[in-house]
Amino acid sequence: MNFDVESPSGREELQQILRSCQSKNFRLVAGNTDLLLELKKSAPEDLTLINLSQLKDEALTGIAINPDEIRIGALVTVAQICRNSFIRDNFPVLSEAANSLASAQIREVATVGGNICQASPSGDLSCALVALHATCGIMNMDGQIRHETLSGFFRGPGQTSLQKDEVLISISIPVNQSKKLRSGFIKIGKRSAMECSIVSIGYHF
Repeated sequence: MNFDVESPSGREELQQILRSCQSKNFRLVAGNTDLLLELKKSAPEDLTLINLSQLKDEALTGIAINPDEIRIGALVTVAQICRNSFIRDNFPVLSEAANSLASAQIREVATVGGNICQASPSGDLSCALVALHATCGIMNMDGQIRHETLSGFFRGPGQTSLQKDEVLISISIPVNQSKKLRSGFIKIGKRSAMECSIVSIGYHF
């Protein structure tokens, strides 16, 4: 297993890395909060990890608020979601889901993109973002970007529509979705804290 792949500094470098790794068994990582648990169970010898945590590209690391949409980069941390006042005031379902995820320490490193790409049935952010009719921005190794609804992005537990030459770069939420009367997130688990959801409800209407 190779842990030494350097972080690209921008999308062009990321495209180059995707092109060079097409013949390899590779995985894009950032916060690594779920990966470490997976590797304890099974660690493929031929797996190459591409670390994106130090990537310097505002499109992936920032939150942009535009007249028609709010665009959240895939490398935005869950803690950034928790601290964002616009999200807290206009999309309580997402703010509450983010605050319910794991511990404060994990929220500082866990990324929105990583949480979504796990495609876990118990994914808190995924539940909230589907309720908000979020759309994925997906880039291929040639720099072409396609857009897909988040509900369509998920194909089953642990399965997404991402192809080997693609990477999730952003999530967009229609701003007109913010003008709602009721918005919230309810999570039910076996414990009151640090628990994966058994049932989650995200609503925004």
